[in-house]
Amino acid sequence: MLRDLLLARKKGLPATLVTSLKIGDVLGGASDLAAIYELSTQGVRVQSISNLHAKVYMVDDAKVLVTSANPTMNGWRYNLEIGLAVQSEAIAQQILQTIHAAQPYRWTSTQLKQYVEWAAGQVRARPKPRTLPVELVWRGFGGWLGLVMGALAQMPEEFTLLEAYERILPLAAQHYPANRHPKDKIRQQLQGLRDLGLLEFVTPGRYRRLQPDLSAMVH
Repeated sequence: MLRDLLLARKKGLPATLVTSLKIGDVLGGASDLAAIYELSTQGVRVQSISNLHAKVYMVDDAKVLVTSANPTMNGWRYNLEIGLAVQSEAIAQQILQTIHAAQPYRWTSTQLKQYVEWAAGQVRARPKPRTLPVELVWRGFGGWLGLVMGALAQMPEEFTLLEAYERILPLAAQHYPANRHPKDKIRQQLQGLRDLGLLEFVTPGRYRRLQPDLSAMVH
C-alpha cells in the first residue's frame, strides 16, 4: 500500500490515509509511524480517528474495497481474509460522510516527525512505564498541539471547553498573536489529543484526561 500511495503522489494524484495513531498502538508496534511519516513527506494527507478499526480502500471516490485485511504483507498475501469490492459512488459517499462525521484530526509532516522522534525515545526508555500521563508526552511536541498539551497537563483530570479556553487563550495570544481563530485551533488540538488516546470526550463540551495503557510494550 505504501508503494501504491507514493506512486499516486508521483503521478500528481491526491491521496489520503486515515488511520489510528493512538500512543498505545504506536508504541506497541501496531502502527508503523515511520512509514506514515514518510507518506506525509510525499504529500499524502494523513488523518487520524481514535477508534478507527475498519479497513477500507477507496479509489476515485467510487471504487471501494471493505475487507478484514490489514495493509501488511501477511494481510495481503498470506492470511485468509474476506472482503467485498464494489464500484458505487453512493456507497463511497456514505463512507466518506461517516469518516467526516468522526471529525478526523489532520496531521502535518512536522507533527508526525516530532511524534516519530518522541516515540523512538519511549521505546528506548528503561524502565518502561505501564501508563503514560500527558505530562510525559507534551514536551515532545511543538506548535499548537504542544501548546494545548502543556496547558492541559496543568488542568484537573476532568474539565470543560470553557475552562480550556480560559487557560489556553492567553497562551495562544502570546505565541500566535496573528491567529484570528484561536478557539477553532484549540478545538482541533483537543481532537488530536483524543486521537492520541490522551483525552476522552465525555459529553459535548466536557473532557477527561486519560493515561494510555502501555502494557503491550512493557517487558
